[in-house]
Amino acid sequence: MLNLQKFIFILIVSQLFITSSCVSKKKINYFQDKSSADTTAVKSTLSNYTPVFQKDDFLSISVAAMDLESIKPFSLANGITATGSQSPSYTSGIAASNGYLIDGPVLDMKYKSGIGMFPIPMSHGLTVGEFAQMANGQGWLKDGVKANIKIIPVANYNHDMPYELPVPPSPNLNTQQSILLYPSLCMFEGTYINLGRGTFFPFTVLGSPYLKGIYDFSFTPTGIKGMAETPLFMNQVCYGLDLRTYDTELLRKSKQINFKWIMELYKASPNKEQFFDSKMSKEMNNIEIQIGSGLFRQQIIDGVPEAEIRAGWEAGLNEYKEMRKKYLLYP
Repeated sequence: MLNLQKFIFILIVSQLFITSSCVSKKKINYFQDKSSADTTAVKSTLSNYTPVFQKDDFLSISVAAMDLESIKPFSLANGITATGSQSPSYTSGIAASNGYLIDGPVLDMKYKSGIGMFPIPMSHGLTVGEFAQMANGQGWLKDGVKANIKIIPVANYNHDMPYELPVPPSPNLNTQQSILLYPSLCMFEGTYINLGRGTFFPFTVLGSPYLKGIYDFSFTPTGIKGMAETPLFMNQVCYGLDLRTYDTELLRKSKQINFKWIMELYKASPNKEQFFDSKMSKEMNNIEIQIGSGLFRQQIIDGVPEAEIRAGWEAGLNEYKEMRKKYLLYP
């Protein structure tokens, strides 16, 4: 344990190769001031060390994993994830890539979950530091606790800046294309459509076996350790959309989530009663939880025009944007 200028730093690295959000303590390796993965020595260090915290100490706890989905319960970014209901980011890096985007319904707190925990839109346009200020300032922390936060801003960053991550933030977000498409495709986690899980190009393709004869493009999901071991439609040929070469500059110019794809695939589906039925597979989520709204499912089923759906988000988005201004660190 380091104790330098009253800074206490604890690094917990979870070497997980699972997509579940829960993991036994027995499956976590702990490393403290160790240069190698000698877990025996680490356990001995932990069992014999009693931390002493003093006034004005800073405690930093980092939890990391090969697949960031497995650490969402431990991460502040969980409150602003874009998987479904809250944002396009598990991490500040993904937020930086999509920092221009503020769109989607503001979370209806009836659908609060591990996917979305706070009343912010699907794509919030915040860095993690900005969100931390917002959560603190809005009194969203448990029991009204106010955290003592110190943020060191990044020089020369702005929300409209195109940013390419130097390191993939997750095995399932392994290309810049997948990161930029993620805000628009994460909603498909609540549909009977495979979004590339079980391939080496997740979040860039969409398909299902029942779309055979409607679309020519096909792919076959398989079990891939560390990415998707039991993907939807495993070992079945899926037909649908190939977005690997889609011009993501169109998303940047529109400053909107693209949900034309979910409208298109629902309309094309011959099994519409299954499209949003989360009972079809344990790999599916509930669409209301995923997008944070109780209206979206029926709007897609009824063929409500995109403009009308967006009009229903407008009041909540405007209120959020005004509140967001108080917590911005960057233009």
